[in-house]
Amino acid sequence: MIRRAEPNDARAIYEILSKTDDSWTMGVIESELKTESSRAFVYMDEEGAVQGFVDIKILYDEADLMHIAVSEEMRGKGIGARLLAKAIEEAEGKAIALEVRMGNFKAISLYEKYDFKKESVRKNYYHGEDAAIMWRRK
Repeated sequence: MIRRAEPNDARAIYEILSKTDDSWTMGVIESELKTESSRAFVYMDEEGAVQGFVDIKILYDEADLMHIAVSEEMRGKGIGARLLAKAIEEAEGKAIALEVRMGNFKAISLYEKYDFKKESVRKNYYHGEDAAIMWRRK
């Protein structure tokens, strides 16, 4: 089940992000969940545990996909795709931008399935690794 993220989800979101190389702190997550332009959602399993997270920031006529992450044990089950579809729905037809590690082939493949296209590269964006800048313009 996907639902809007709530402030009490911050700890579970932090736990998921801490297993990635993401640097968001609890304070940043808590702040992001309160930001008016942010639309954050969680995926919950049958037991009610948060297993995935997506955050899209709506900015005027475009959107920025800030995060999408799934717990290690739930990867490969289509949760990321469902969260991405929810973020696209929330963008309401606006163009969506994102950054992704050039070496994250699974993520790039997922984004391409949802009509994101590589438009440029940010050198050394991820602590020495380049980032692909991808856009979905529909």
